[in-house]
Amino acid sequence: MRDPSARLVRDDRSFAWYWFGQSVSSFGSQVTAMALPLVTAVTLHGTTAQVGWVATAAMLPYLLFSLIAGHVLEGRDARKVMLPANLFQGAAMAVVPIAWLGGWLSVPLLVLLAFVAGCAAVCFGVVGFS
Repeated sequence: MRDPSARLVRDDRSFAWYWFGQSVSSFGSQVTAMALPLVTAVTLHGTTAQVGWVATAAMLPYLLFSLIAGHVLEGRDARKVMLPANLFQGAAMAVVPIAWLGGWLSVPLLVLLAFVAGCAAVCFGVVGFS
């Protein structure tokens, strides 16, 4: 039996773009979840506590803002929330190599960027799953 979703990806251009974007976004989020603590440990020679702070900052928005974001974003046009959230998350992660090149990459900056990217991911996820 053939999978009907393969035909949907092949025939529906709009869905194919959505599927491609979702795949790239999911891959980027997973890489980010691993990369930020690794950058803290390897590049900045952070302590275990500092690595923990960065990892916690990335996940803290899910605990703090999921219910609020669900309430605020309920009924909104998904595309108008998901695109800016993804762009904002990408922009936050683009600061990391720029800060490294500029010599001002630090653990507090990574904590802030992880938290900001996590907030954008919560907004994206809440709307995307509804």
